[in-house]
This record gives sequence, C-alpha cells and structure tokens, in this order.
Amino acid sequence: MRHLLSNGIKFTNKGGVTLTVIFKEISAQEKMCVKFKLQDTGCGIPKDMLDIIFDQFTQAESPNVRKNEGLGLGLTICNKLVNLMSGKLSIESSDESGTTINFLVNLSSKKR
Repeated sequence: MRHLLSNGIKFTNKGGVTLTVIFKEISAQEKMCVKFKLQDTGCGIPKDMLDIIFDQFTQAESPNVRKNEGLGLGLTICNKLVNLMSGKLSIESSDESGTTINFLVNLSSKKR
C-alpha cells in the first residue's frame, strides 16, 4: 500500500490522491473481504502500457514522468504481493483523469 500511495503522490501535480478501504465480513465462511481503491488525478499511464505495466523493469514513458525513475519493479512487486493474498490488482488510467488502482483481498477472520 505504501508504494501505491507513494506513486500516486509522486505523479500527481494537481488535484489529489484518495484511498478508500471497505471491509465486508462474510460470516458464513468466517472470512473478511477488504477492498482497496486508490484514485489519483495525476498524469496517468499511457494506454499502450497498461497491458505490460506489471512486467519487471517496465516503466511508463510520459512527458510528465522523469526518465529512469526507479527500477520498474514497484508495481511488479505490489501485484505479486496481492496475488499471494489471493487477490487481484487492476489498473484503469487515462491522461485526462489520472489512475485508479483496485484490489480485493480475502482474509480469514478466524483466530488461529
């Protein structure tokens, strides 16, 4: 979450970054579902990059993004961590309205 928030802040020059967290208990299965939604009004990710943005060492090229910023591993690592928690990370983005990142994680509410 820290990396996703950091990216949102780093690439948002005007507007803001919003994080929404929704908890939903599924009592019959003794599980809890947590939905995270991060929205920013930043420069966005070019459409041709959305299919490969989770690939290792991949960075979006944009006039608003400094070249060689980081290693291109942050979103790859975030995606792998969400997958390890049986979740799925998705990104929607446009130059006009910034980026929205969603992911859902199912957690056991049972004490071990």
